[in-house]
Amino acid sequence: MKYFVNEKFFNSWNPDMAYILGYFYADGSLEDADYLRGKYIRVTSIDKSTIENIKLTLGSQHTIVKHVGYENRKPQYLMRIGNRVLYDSLIRLGLYPNKSLTVTIPKIPKKYIKHFVRGYFDGDGCVYFEHGRGKNKKIIIKRLRTIFTIFIKF
Repeated sequence: MKYFVNEKFFNSWNPDMAYILGYFYADGSLEDADYLRGKYIRVTSIDKSTIENIKLTLGSQHTIVKHVGYENRKPQYLMRIGNRVLYDSLIRLGLYPNKSLTVTIPKIPKKYIKHFVRGYFDGDGCVYFEHGRGKNKKIIIKRLRTIFTIFIKF
């Protein structure tokens, strides 16, 4: 069964395209699955609304699957898009299967870099409050911390 997705989505730069490309660089993967006779884009998140927004923005009719892993782990949401044209567009933009430790940053028009970084951060970054004890021994918020994991070579 073939599901609709906007195959031209990655053909021209705009804020949404740059954001989703950044997200795919962080939390997406490409799968050239000869055994399934197709090329697939997989994107996952523990935040269902992120995957739903990506699906909506791509104009996709693909399903989102909830995957419950091991005990005490948050469920993950997965969307798997089987589409050769979209897959090839991502290849042209620098993504490829098994990219984790070898991918390099693509050529991004300057005005879209912030959107790409925002997407990448949403995929591989986090923000949290660090707690500690104050002078009166009560637990207080000491600082706001940000972690931004980057595996992209520049």
